[in-house]
Amino acid sequence: MFSVLTSGFETALRFAAYTSHSTHPFDPASVEDRYHMEHSHQSTAVPALRIIALGGLAITDAAGPVSGFASIKVQALLVYLAVTGQVHQRTTLAHMFWGDMPDVKADQNLRKALHNLRQLLGSHLTITRTTVAFDRTAPYWLDVEELERASSSTEPESWQMAIDLYGGPFLHGVAVKQADLFNEWAVQKQHQIHDRIIHILEQLADREAALGAYRAALAHTTRLLQLDPWHDQAHHRMLLLLERSGMRHAALEHYEHFKRQIWEDLGLEPAPAMTALYERIALATARRNQPLPNQATAFVGREVELRLLSQRLADPSCRLLTLIGPGGTGKTRLALQAAQLQQEKYIDGVVWIELATVESHDALLSTLAAALDIHLYGGGDTLVQICNALRSRECLLVLDNFEQLCEESLIVSEILSQAPAVRLLVSSRERLGIREEWLFDVHGLDHPPKSAAGAHAGDDATQLFVQSVLRLQHTFTPTPADLEAIHAICRMVEGMPLAIELAAAWSRTFSCAEIAAQIEHSLGFLTTSVRNSPARHRSMLAVFEQSWQLLTPESRRVCMRLAVFRGGFTSEAANEVGAATPPILATLTDKLLLRRTETGRFVFHELLRQYALDQLQADPAAAAAALNQHCEYIARTLLPLGLELKQQRQKVVLARINAEIENVRAAWGHAIVTRNIAAIGMLFGGLLHFYEIRGWFQEATDVLGRALAAVRDPQVDNPAKAFIAGVLLLGQGGFHMRYGHYAQAEQQLTDCISLLTPFQAWREISYARYSLSHAARDRGEYAQAQELLDTCLATFRDLADDFGLRLTLITLGEVETRRGQSTLAQQHLQEALALARRYQDAWAISLALHALAELSQQQGQLDDAERLYIEQTAISAELADEWGKSRALHRLGEVALLRHDYARARDLLTRSRDLHEQIDDRLGRVASLNGLGRLAAATGAAERAQGLFTTAFELAIDAQATPLALAALAGMAAVAAQEHDHATAAALIGFIRQQSELAQETRAQLGGLAEHLEVGAVHHQPV
Repeated sequence: MFSVLTSGFETALRFAAYTSHSTHPFDPASVEDRYHMEHSHQSTAVPALRIIALGGLAITDAAGPVSGFASIKVQALLVYLAVTGQVHQRTTLAHMFWGDMPDVKADQNLRKALHNLRQLLGSHLTITRTTVAFDRTAPYWLDVEELERASSSTEPESWQMAIDLYGGPFLHGVAVKQADLFNEWAVQKQHQIHDRIIHILEQLADREAALGAYRAALAHTTRLLQLDPWHDQAHHRMLLLLERSGMRHAALEHYEHFKRQIWEDLGLEPAPAMTALYERIALATARRNQPLPNQATAFVGREVELRLLSQRLADPSCRLLTLIGPGGTGKTRLALQAAQLQQEKYIDGVVWIELATVESHDALLSTLAAALDIHLYGGGDTLVQICNALRSRECLLVLDNFEQLCEESLIVSEILSQAPAVRLLVSSRERLGIREEWLFDVHGLDHPPKSAAGAHAGDDATQLFVQSVLRLQHTFTPTPADLEAIHAICRMVEGMPLAIELAAAWSRTFSCAEIAAQIEHSLGFLTTSVRNSPARHRSMLAVFEQSWQLLTPESRRVCMRLAVFRGGFTSEAANEVGAATPPILATLTDKLLLRRTETGRFVFHELLRQYALDQLQADPAAAAAALNQHCEYIARTLLPLGLELKQQRQKVVLARINAEIENVRAAWGHAIVTRNIAAIGMLFGGLLHFYEIRGWFQEATDVLGRALAAVRDPQVDNPAKAFIAGVLLLGQGGFHMRYGHYAQAEQQLTDCISLLTPFQAWREISYARYSLSHAARDRGEYAQAQELLDTCLATFRDLADDFGLRLTLITLGEVETRRGQSTLAQQHLQEALALARRYQDAWAISLALHALAELSQQQGQLDDAERLYIEQTAISAELADEWGKSRALHRLGEVALLRHDYARARDLLTRSRDLHEQIDDRLGRVASLNGLGRLAAATGAAERAQGLFTTAFELAIDAQATPLALAALAGMAAVAAQEHDHATAAALIGFIRQQSELAQETRAQLGGLAEHLEVGAVHHQPV
């Protein structure tokens, strides 16, 4: 009988490649080969005792098979003790194995059996006067125990181990005479293990089938049928798996053999569900499905999306999956690629239905009927006929371009309710809006971010562009400059496939850089003259026009006003600037003009935003009003955020401002162009400290310069213009000071004080003096710096400006540190740190920690210094304060250098130098070069050290940073001494010591060097 059943799925067996263990003679060694000893819970060494009870019985130890058992009953007793793992009463065991004898005789036989076991395996038994137990603490391996452990796991890999361990029925072929209770227990255990293996095979087969691994599922099902030939569900699954694997004739043959055999042997018919499946397979075999559309170009990327789509479509609860995205994002191509991967998973295959030109209820029904090869009869309800035809089918319907038919989505709902084996994959520019719908957002292809460095073509968007150009120019090999332009194009269109292909179509006329410039200038550039391209895909304007027409007039007006936002917006901002009510926002989101991010912000696709902005600018008055509202809203929103930055919640506030940074830049630009003095003043107040923390010195300087020019425009008639000009000069001078542009900064700050004095703006004037103190400090003019800071300190105390007070105290502490006044420095810095902690001002805390660390380093307390620098680094990283991070890295590198940890010093100092260069911090770069010079000198690279110190000296002189220049000269003196040029070293030391700008840190370094030179001079005196 079994051979007849298996003949129906010989093809499946070839795929399964799975040999049943139970069909081979029992061989303990084969079990050991299938299950390695590392799975044993005892150890990876070979255990002293091995008991194999599946498929037969074998008991071995390190020397080989254990012999000397008095009878098979004694072996059975050992198996019973080991498998149950319990403490048994001796009377119970005697009754189980010798129940047909009087109690005295049974007890005597038990004693003999236990004596026999004690002689053979005494260390594995615990025997008392009344009880017997198997000792699980002794090393052993038991296949039943390992199988039960593996099968109880939730991991499929462990299930496979359990299957591999199953060598056959429990104690197969082992006959124990006159032990009815034991034999009953053995049969029960045999059924228990068998059922457990069957259940595991079912689970594995279902799991593999759900993943589309039909060959593996066939293997598990084949093994199951070998263990249980009459398993109805397994035969049903076999039919389905053979069909899924493309072997429909084998599936039909399997059913016919099974039907014949079950009738001959049992007088039964196959289950109705299996017969229904057979009939569906037979009907699908006879029906010829239309092939999926062929594509003229290769599919690029989308591996992640395809994997997620397969997972969604494998979920039984997901029967309607809608791919939603703006026009041009590649929904159709993605749906087609996903459909091709699904063809073998449905008995009736995948049916592609194009709906781009279908616009009415009746047209939709007739299109569905034609695609499904349903012959309609007159007088009947068309939808009812379609549902009746689909009720017996298992298929995936792909409805492409459904957006103009969303009002007809109830048709889809009816199909789902009437045809339980039908699923739908829909592409649309808006959701269908029915309960059964699962949504899958389709975005542009993966493309290089703005921060990407170097020229590469590894992302999907770049690959699509290059592939598209190669169709027009077969010799095209992108240069690094081409790749940079291609990256820019892909970013501008946000990876939108259609836009990329339209841009690439111009490659025979324009260079990649020219194409990028054209797109930036006008969205209308993205067009093509390809004759067989659908009209709706011949330009991005045509694509967006189609989506635009799906909106109501009010939704269009709101969408145009929202287009003035850059980088997204909140619902509050949308309502204030664009008069966007929640229902309109929901409409724009559903129609995919907007997308809501995980943070709750709404964003446009950049090309859609440009399109909507073009529509707005067609009405200059409406455009001006929207831009004014946007500018004033951003300015008004930022002003309180700027104040919050000086206190607690800095990280949260920084994130909020950072999220709006593109809107901020747009608002700045509009306020400057329109000479909106009030908005300029509010934006300045909200952003100055943000730019300082972020280290965006260049951007701040540029925008403040443009704003200052706008405010000083003679045509601007505003009584506040002088005050606004003064505070703009305050900011611009402060940022120029950061660069070491001292002459320019001092002139701007002096002008600031002159402009603000008539307004008695003592707070702003004090901040200008505070910035001027930095120039004096960095030039080594410590007395002047202290005088300025003392004035600031008094004013900030009078004004109760704790922010200005803590900054002034920190700078005072730095000045006292450089002068060698460690006690005063400690007092100022501790007061500043206490104030910063009181207000939870993380940025000021990091500044104070850095200054305290410098003081500890100068005093030789390297452990304390390192701890403080590390704490400061963590705060700077949390605030994304690149300037603070670069300073901490530099100082940590110097600590490593003092400890002679040259590898760590090189890493830290190099990272610091690179970061200083990245943010264009000239003074920080000089300090890093000095540190790298000292490292080179310490490692014997005198020539490199000399070059680094020379570069540092020249940069410091150019920046008028005398203390840093003197530090570079001190380094040169050390190199000269190292090269035994003691005259040069002594001359340099003498010159440096005469300079009043000399910092205490450099003075200490010179002291050690001078002492070394004096010792060397004595050592080399002639005798």
